[in-house]
Amino acid sequence: MMYRIGIAKFIASPAVLFDLLGCAEPTEAGSEPCRIRIGPDQFLDIHVFPTQFKYDLWAEINGKVICQTGQDVPEQRDENGVRFFDAEGFLRERLGCGNACRPEWYRRNEWEDLKSDTFFVGNWGMAQSFGIRGSFPAFYCFNLLFAPGALTLCDRNVHFLHWMFPSFTCKGTIPADEYRPLMEAALSSPHQLKISDIESRLPDLYMALPYPNNCLSFGTDHGTYQISLSTPFTLSISLPDGSKTFCEFNSLESLERFLQVTSKEELDILLQKMSILGLAEVRDE
Repeated sequence: MMYRIGIAKFIASPAVLFDLLGCAEPTEAGSEPCRIRIGPDQFLDIHVFPTQFKYDLWAEINGKVICQTGQDVPEQRDENGVRFFDAEGFLRERLGCGNACRPEWYRRNEWEDLKSDTFFVGNWGMAQSFGIRGSFPAFYCFNLLFAPGALTLCDRNVHFLHWMFPSFTCKGTIPADEYRPLMEAALSSPHQLKISDIESRLPDLYMALPYPNNCLSFGTDHGTYQISLSTPFTLSISLPDGSKTFCEFNSLESLERFLQVTSKEELDILLQKMSILGLAEVRDE
C-alpha cells in the first residue's frame, strides 16, 4: 500500500505543503529504504516505491505562488548505495531561501506525524485538513492552496483559503469526507468571482462555516485578509509592507475596495473616505 507523507512541518521554509508520494511500509514488496535529509545531521528513514516516488509542493514567496504536483523526486544515493533525498537542500534551491529543521517536530518523528494532511490534489491546487493539537474544544482546519490563476476575486489572484471550526459543529462525519465535494469543485477548474458571487453563495458558506464566530482567511497578490461572514462584517487586513488594519462594514461591496489597496498610504486614505461616508469603521483588534 502506498502512502503520502508530509515533510513541510519538519522544515521551516516558505513551503506550506511538501508531500512525498509513493511511500511504503518497510515490509512492502518492491519497496526500498530511503533516507530523507531535513536538516544538518537530521534525517527521516522511510521506504519508497522507486518508480512512484514523487512530490507535491506549494509555497508562497514574495507574493508569488509555486505549485507543483506529481513531480519526480531526484534520485540520489549515499556512500552506502542507499537512496537519499536532501529535502532541505532541495527546498533551498527551488525556493531560493534558507531553511531550518523544526526540532519540535523532528524529536517526535512518529509515523502518525509523517502522514500528510493533504486529502485532495486537483488540476488547480491542493486541499488539506488537520486538527489543532491540545486545543479545547478541538478544532478542525482546512486549507485550499490554489495554483496560479485558479481563483480570482475581483480580478485579484487568490493564493489560498483557510478556515477552522470546533469539532462539536461536525455532523458526525470525518470533516475531510464531508467537504470533499466542495474541494473537488473548487480545484477542478479555474474560477473568476465577483462580490455578487460571494453574496449569492453566503447560504452555502454559512453551511460550510457552521461556527457563528468563525472567519474565512485568504491571501492574494497584495495582502492577507480575514473576514467574518456575518453582519456587521469584520475584516482584518495585512499588507506586504507590514501595515495592518481591523475594521467593520455592513456591505460586502466594501470588500472590493479593500482588495484594490496595495500600500498603507492607500489603505489610510480609503478608510478615511469610507469612514466619512459611514461605509466602514476602524476597530481595535
